[in-house]
Amino acid sequence: MDKKKKIAITAAVSAGVGVASYRLRKSLKHSKDSESITDLDSNNTESKSISQVFSHTECYYEKHIKRTMDIICSGLALVVLSPVFLVSAVAVWISLGRPVIFVQERLGKDEVPFNLLKFRSMKNVFDEYGVPLPDQKRRTRIGNIIRKLSIDELPSLINILKGDMSIVGPRPLPTNYGPWFYENERKRHSVKGGLTGLAQINGRNVLSWEERFVYDLQYVDHITFLGDVKIILKTVEKVLKRSNIGERGVNSPGDFHVYRSGMTEQELVMWEKEKREKECNA
Repeated sequence: MDKKKKIAITAAVSAGVGVASYRLRKSLKHSKDSESITDLDSNNTESKSISQVFSHTECYYEKHIKRTMDIICSGLALVVLSPVFLVSAVAVWISLGRPVIFVQERLGKDEVPFNLLKFRSMKNVFDEYGVPLPDQKRRTRIGNIIRKLSIDELPSLINILKGDMSIVGPRPLPTNYGPWFYENERKRHSVKGGLTGLAQINGRNVLSWEERFVYDLQYVDHITFLGDVKIILKTVEKVLKRSNIGERGVNSPGDFHVYRSGMTEQELVMWEKEKREKECNA
């Protein structure tokens, strides 16, 4: 059987693991019962730490070489690409103003949050519900260029140098996606997130979320030096060819938390706002 077909089948099975939970959440969305989705979430697996759910045994490469390779590669890249970094920062400043760096809280190793750094590529424009307008309506001309060339990712090299991330690993996702992972998918957080990974070189934006997670878990279970080198080289090739880089295509999945919750973006924003208010008043 073709490898990609196997991935698709595994992804379909993975999606089915939490389907009962998903349907229950969706049915509660319009429920008038006193128990809310927030109450349901307080009892899910999110309350358990990753170490309680999964045990990841690091190989020799992970323990003694991977971090050193991250420091050397990210340090050299920052030096070599410093002219590109400077020109990009000035271009973003001229087109969007300050700040030039976009900071977003992401889930790191063991689900410990960290601030991911990227060059800004979009304007901060929202609708009446506080939901950002579609990317194409917010992206500037400079933003389109740096996204297509993946230049917007350059500041993330600082995250790698600091130890928040690795060169290769599952792509770190926003913290507000956290409540929507199925238990088996959380295993991707047992290692550091990466600038690139197995999912990124096998389709990136055209993969379903379940397919991405299958690739992520496959990587977590088979981390090797040669594997990382192959992923890095394949990433460079894809960036140069501009293959599955930058803009989401028409077949790309939407934001994960919207997709998994079964709500519209507006409904989800209102629900998250309600949840924060309840937590503040608790």
